[in-house]
Amino acid sequence: MQITTQNNQVIYDIKDTYGNVLFSYENEFMDLSDLDLTGANLSGVVAEGLICMDAKFVNANLEKADLYMMMACYSDFTNANLARSDLRGANCKGVIFQGTHLRNANLGKDNMDGTVRLQGANLANADIDGVIWQETEYDENTIFPNGFNPKDYGMIFVRTPG
Repeated sequence: MQITTQNNQVIYDIKDTYGNVLFSYENEFMDLSDLDLTGANLSGVVAEGLICMDAKFVNANLEKADLYMMMACYSDFTNANLARSDLRGANCKGVIFQGTHLRNANLGKDNMDGTVRLQGANLANADIDGVIWQETEYDENTIFPNGFNPKDYGMIFVRTPG
């Protein structure tokens, strides 16, 4: 997977808001699993198929990011900005989205009818106004903001095996 800006420029360094390099890479494929990207500015990044399991994106800016089919199981996006991002088909099982700005993000089906998986995710206090939830999966362990009823938005309950 190649990470590029909206102008198709390849990003070689991921930096925090102070300009400190958090991660550098030299090839076109990347796995950000287990990395601490707290405060990273990845606004507008094109990162389809990103693998970032158990990664930390606390307070990161991912506004308008293309994270189509991202694999982010058990990652932490606490207070991150994912407004207007494309997360169609993403695997977000166990992800922490507490206080995350998801306003107008697309968590709907991908082009092959794959759904976003939010089993065990925590969306407490997340800003979810305008989110597209087209058949997004959740389970009995998914935590939603107070007053949010997933059935009202066409989300699909999937019982956790066991």
